[in-house]
Amino acid sequence: MVNSRTKGKVFENWFALRLRPLFPGIHRNWQAQAAQGGADFSESDPFDFEVKAGKGYKSVMVRGWIDQVKMEGKKGNYKAVLVKPDREEPYVIMPFDDFIDLLDHMKMNGGI
Repeated sequence: MVNSRTKGKVFENWFALRLRPLFPGIHRNWQAQAAQGGADFSESDPFDFEVKAGKGYKSVMVRGWIDQVKMEGKKGNYKAVLVKPDREEPYVIMPFDDFIDLLDHMKMNGGI
């Protein structure tokens, strides 16, 4: 049986590997997480990342939103879902590949 700590490490490493071309020094922030519960990665400025992965984070509703914008949007455009919950802070959901493309564009233009 895999415990949640081990699973968290695996997925943090999965994301860090894919973010490393954009943030060469990125690494798991395991010491700060254990001590004071910091963000999941260090050396990812100007971003702080929190990784969530596993069956508990699968949402048919969210996946439906992403599928909708992919089907209805223009080919080649970045896809994003803008969410404004009642009396809560709005947020954005987007496919990870589009996020990486945006970060890559920012890096090429001096944004990160």
